[in-house]
Amino acid sequence: MSRVISVTSGKGGVGKSSFCCYLARALASQGKSTVVVELDCGLRGLDIMLGVSESVYDFGDLLSGRCELSDAVCPVPGTSNLFLIAAPSAFERFPTCDEVSFLCRRLKSKFDYIVIDTSAGYALTKIIPQVSDQVLLIVTPDPVCVRDASLVAGCLRQAGNQSVRLVINKVNRNTVRKELMPDLDAVIDRVGVQLLGVIPEHREILFGSAKGLPLEPGRLPAKVFRAIAARLDGEHVPLTVH
Repeated sequence: MSRVISVTSGKGGVGKSSFCCYLARALASQGKSTVVVELDCGLRGLDIMLGVSESVYDFGDLLSGRCELSDAVCPVPGTSNLFLIAAPSAFERFPTCDEVSFLCRRLKSKFDYIVIDTSAGYALTKIIPQVSDQVLLIVTPDPVCVRDASLVAGCLRQAGNQSVRLVINKVNRNTVRKELMPDLDAVIDRVGVQLLGVIPEHREILFGSAKGLPLEPGRLPAKVFRAIAARLDGEHVPLTVH
């Protein structure tokens, strides 16, 4: 059964888009046909992270009728089963709930997973619960980010979405150990959302997304994303913190 996974955050700069990039790559590597829909209008970045040409049609073109769905769905080079619908490079407007719902219904007939990269904060919190089978809330272990994520989690619950899961990103164990950042249990308690995965701060993720490169199979970052993808797909994979 096709599933819509929306990825959001309380604030910008938490690595939400790079998470979408590598989650989608992990799902595709497991044989799942996957499309990433970038709704962070005016702040397009996944075309670079996924190594797709900047000259593609985008979500704005699709909404305005300047292209067909088949034109906007762009294959990711070098990765089978993976596609992108890029956000507009200039902000036009946020899509309506009806527009996103209609798009998701069309994509569900073609793909196993639709991964939606939303804008940070409150802008789409009323839309996300209505179109998503699962919402992933990305947070880094710093107090401001944790507080903002807690507020967004509350908004999502009020809007009727109970299937929210937490991903703690950019975790530096030395920083947490020295008590320069909250420990992970404190983050989970403050946000009030069940944990799905913990992603270490790692240069391969930073440089790979900047250059549009996949993660090296067998190395820690790739293993972490494969485990998260497997959990989303219903497998029982132990949750470990590296």
